[in-house]
Amino acid sequence: MKKYPNETIQRISEFLFLETPVETVDIALVFGNDTISTMEDVAKMYKLGLIKKGIILSGHSAGKDKIPECIRFYEKGVELGIPKDFMLTECDSTNTKENLENSLEIIQEIFPEVTSIMFVAKAFVTRRIEMTARALNYPKDIKYLYYPTLDERNIGKYIWWQYPNATERVLEEIGRISKYTLKGDLKIL
Repeated sequence: MKKYPNETIQRISEFLFLETPVETVDIALVFGNDTISTMEDVAKMYKLGLIKKGIILSGHSAGKDKIPECIRFYEKGVELGIPKDFMLTECDSTNTKENLENSLEIIQEIFPEVTSIMFVAKAFVTRRIEMTARALNYPKDIKYLYYPTLDERNIGKYIWWQYPNATERVLEEIGRISKYTLKGDLKIL
């Protein structure tokens, strides 16, 4: 595996991986993915009273399961003891931009008084989420928190460079951020 200089690893990690201390929020936006275990973290935060409402986002991943990710996550949440009426689902989106567009509509319609949102997503996509939300003009007066999750590839802020598949995915993510920013889907300012 190619070794990166510590400064390079640090700069990539600080740019790509956003995380904030966990605190009570009005809404958790839970981004669907292949790692259903994300809902274990959501269930723990719910049981601790840290999340007032959850919105599970994501339809189908390209070429993946027949059941939308948001439904699989919702069912897992119920199995873990989260009440059905605690979670809303948004199953139409197929990418980060659509996740955030559709959830913003839900928030504006149902929760206009929201003051805090936690983004619960794979650790390596948190920067893309932040930049996409900025491009979509998410309200600036809302406090945004980031709760990064890991999957079996160990793509975490402090370990990604130790695994070839994780390193590859991190570098791909940097390319995606560049591509989507040039396309206008993400905003840097």
